[in-house]
Amino acid sequence: MNRIDKYILVFIFMAALSLAAFFAYHANGRFDLSLIMSMTLIAGFIIGTGYVRNLIEPLDKRSHELELLSRQTLHELNLPVATILANTQMLLKNEENEKNIKRLKRINQAAATLQSMYTELDYTIKKQNHTLIKEDCDLKKIIEQKQESYTEILY
Repeated sequence: MNRIDKYILVFIFMAALSLAAFFAYHANGRFDLSLIMSMTLIAGFIIGTGYVRNLIEPLDKRSHELELLSRQTLHELNLPVATILANTQMLLKNEENEKNIKRLKRINQAAATLQSMYTELDYTIKKQNHTLIKEDCDLKKIIEQKQESYTEILY
């Protein structure tokens, strides 16, 4: 919240307090503290709610735009990754040169990593829209698979 917003909030509170005092005096002919406080709280709540709603609206709009962008980007990412994976696997079947096989395996592994990232991001986006279902998994097996895939890249 910047400095101007703080001044606006102070002004809103002071205006609500003044209105409450005015109405309390005209209702009873005297300043009743409990009536002034209750009217101030009600007026401050009503005015503050409108102000906060005004502040949140641009954030909500930006959040929606970012979600749409991430969905579109995710969709556009899947096709090239799948194409790279399919083509490197086809080339590996016919390749005999050891250096080229190593290179193709590196490309394939990098594409598989991108595919994994795609799956995780897709899952994260879908998780926001659906309830989460928890499942047991073998962590040791997952770590061994990752270790094996990265070992292929290094050697």
